[in-house]
Amino acid sequence: MRELPLRHVALLGYRVIDEPPERIAKVVCDRIQARAEHCFSCLNPHSIVVARDDPTLQSFFRTQSELLCDGVGLSIANRILNRRSINRVWGQDFFLAVSREMSARRSGRVLFLGGHPDWIQDLVAKYRQDFPGLTEISTHVPPFKSEFSPADIEEMARAVSAFNPDILWIGVGSPKQEKLLCELQKRCHVPCGAAIGAVFDFYCGRVKLGPKWIRDAGLLWAYRLIKEPRRLWRRTFLSAPRFAGQVFLQLVRRE
Repeated sequence: MRELPLRHVALLGYRVIDEPPERIAKVVCDRIQARAEHCFSCLNPHSIVVARDDPTLQSFFRTQSELLCDGVGLSIANRILNRRSINRVWGQDFFLAVSREMSARRSGRVLFLGGHPDWIQDLVAKYRQDFPGLTEISTHVPPFKSEFSPADIEEMARAVSAFNPDILWIGVGSPKQEKLLCELQKRCHVPCGAAIGAVFDFYCGRVKLGPKWIRDAGLLWAYRLIKEPRRLWRRTFLSAPRFAGQVFLQLVRRE
């Protein structure tokens, strides 16, 4: 029986996936087996605000990447604008669901692009233990800098092509990782590439996720802000009001 395409909703000018993570994972793995190239990004209020001032990032979100509803802010915006709920799938949900599905199928070459030399192998060891069905796992740690040079990108493209992964997990920070994924798509054949941000840190335990009730209540943003105020204050106190303004303007135009 032919698999139905993923369901999407239109939200603030973007097509956002409205499916549970397990359903997305099955479609992803079917596409990988068909060697069809596709990529995923985590869309949230901060990334929408950044994309508004960055035409390259906005174009990538709108034309090249499948978008996950990452965060309670986007979920609330959908309820306001589309008057219904949406499946909220943040980066770690997607990462775990796809990894489980690939492991269950006893296939999958996985490359982690990002992280730090001091702990990336700990991440790989945990990943091998959690998902023993995966075929092969490798890593590439790029230089830590605010912006990658063309030479950096070419080096990463060579590393990706040499390993030839089925899944490329990228965690180098947003919006740098989305732009990097866009460039690597032009240079490499990767069936599935995904920019998943801080998932590397969460998965290997470097950054605590917080209690389950906090995540279920949609308060992970507040928990992370308390734990990492210097890094996250900007997206909370600058991006959030701008995002709310965008939602309000779109609502007014519709009325």
